[in-house]
Amino acid sequence: MNSLLTLHPLLSSARVPLQATPRDCTCTGGLRNISLQHSRTVRSSFSCAVPDMPHLPHRWFCPGLGEGRIESSLLLVPIVLISLLVGADVARGFQTEGPGPDAGGPPLTTTRDAGRPVLESELIQPVRAHIAATSQWRPEEIEVLSVRSPGGLRIPEGTPAFRVAQKAAPANYRGALLPIEISVNGRFHRTAWITADVRIRAIVVRALRRLEYGSALTEGDLELAPMEIANTRNTYIRNIHEAVDRVLRHPVATGEPLTRTTLADPLAVRSGETVRVRLQRSGIHLTALARAEQNGRLGQVIRIRNLDFSRTLKAQVVGRGEVAVQ
Repeated sequence: MNSLLTLHPLLSSARVPLQATPRDCTCTGGLRNISLQHSRTVRSSFSCAVPDMPHLPHRWFCPGLGEGRIESSLLLVPIVLISLLVGADVARGFQTEGPGPDAGGPPLTTTRDAGRPVLESELIQPVRAHIAATSQWRPEEIEVLSVRSPGGLRIPEGTPAFRVAQKAAPANYRGALLPIEISVNGRFHRTAWITADVRIRAIVVRALRRLEYGSALTEGDLELAPMEIANTRNTYIRNIHEAVDRVLRHPVATGEPLTRTTLADPLAVRSGETVRVRLQRSGIHLTALARAEQNGRLGQVIRIRNLDFSRTLKAQVVGRGEVAVQ
């Protein structure tokens, strides 16, 4: 008889008659378990049939691994799993909301399923106020389409107050994830995460027709019109007078809104043209002519060259075709 409990396979010629008698008979969960008590008697002629074995082993069989013990151990697995699940469920039932004892005042002890649900209408105004305070948009230009809470919010009965606990405007106004602080009766209750969909519709300056790069803008090129803002991170021009007499940094399509990065100040001095130079020193005012070596806008310092002595100087642009030397 070959056995997995031995270190050497037993030859088929070495058969040992074993006596097995039932040790006990029990019923667990409707299953009948019978453990067998094996005899340890081994004939002396058995050793000659096993090669490379100098003496008989102390024990040929392990009576501790009976059928009844193995089956009983397997039955413990579902019992342990059920106990863990029930314990976790009971622990969740004792979870509380609110600050700890050091947060100033007694905490609001409630479970997540207690109290009343938070209404969507209660969160719209805090979201709108937060965006208006952290962006260029006015409250009337902000439309909160929906506010959702992943698990649903419930608060104790009382007078609630809501505030978005974030200093910056959301990067994305569609599906914006915002932390909101909830207080009840003037005491902090909890901080939860909500998802808000926001749309911005504002009056901005846009182009009446296609405008090319470097074009100097006039009032006839622009109009004020309400439109839905696609990129809320840009700084848009809200007044036509802010864009008049400025030049474009890149082409603009018809109906495209203008931003501050789209416009540049016009050149007051162009390279190669003759400019008038003003010199003010010790109450003396002198004027002369020079040639500009660089393009310049108002306030910029550029290089100029004196026409009489071919000397290079630095001067500040103070007007159209005019520079000043300090």
